[in-house]
Amino acid sequence: MENLNEKIVKFLNESHQTISFMESCTGGFLANLITNVSGASNILKVSLVTYSNEYKEYFGVSQKTIDEYTVYSNEVSKEMAKECSEIANSDFGVGITGMLG
Repeated sequence: MENLNEKIVKFLNESHQTISFMESCTGGFLANLITNVSGASNILKVSLVTYSNEYKEYFGVSQKTIDEYTVYSNEVSKEMAKECSEIANSDFGVGITGMLG
C-alpha cells in the first residue's frame, strides 16, 4: 500500500506538476519525506528551511504579516507557500510554520 508521500509524488508525476516547500518548525522534514520517494527529482523544485524571521523575510514573507499575526500564524504559512512557489515557478507551494513541543 502506498503512503501519502508516495501518492503525492505519483500524482504530481502523472499530472506533470511540481511542488516547492518553505518550512520552518519542521526543519525540512516534509521535503525529506518527498525526496525519499523514487521520482521526486521530477516534481520537487525547491525546498527552503527558513527557521529565522530574517530569512522568511528574505524570501518574501512580509514583516508586517509577521508582526500583525505572529510568525506561527496561518497568514505567515500562506505567504511562505506563495513565495516559495513563485521563487521556484512551481505549481504548488507548501509553507509550514508553528510552535512544536
